Amino acid sequence: MPTLEFKKFGGDVKDWLTFWGQFKKIDEYPEMDDADKFQNLLQATAPKTRAREVLKSFPPIGSNYSRTMECLKARFGREELLLVEFYVRELPKLTLVMNSKEGRVTLSSLIELKRN
Repeated sequence: MPTLEFKKFGGDVKDWLTFWGQFKKIDEYPEMDDADKFQNLLQATAPKTRAREVLKSFPPIGSNYSRTMECLKARFGREELLLVEFYVRELPKLTLVMNSKEGRVTLSSLIELKRN
């Protein structure tokens, strides 16, 4: 299996799809045992982040790999919440950008623009 250089996942919801797109190759690789998958998962997460804290809650042994992946997916990979959380976080940033470029723009005016 070729060596992949991962962008470290830290738990930011907007980075989950990119991370999972890469890590899925390891997760589905049938010739790699779960202990090695767990070690790869540790290496693919950034230290001192929400994602790493999930991993640290399990002893890093093969029998915990599938449970760890279930927890990561439940916390960061729930597709119905990914976009909502992403936009909730990005909307205030957009307001700041709009205020600096076009004068005073309120969050409610941006929401009204979306409705029309």
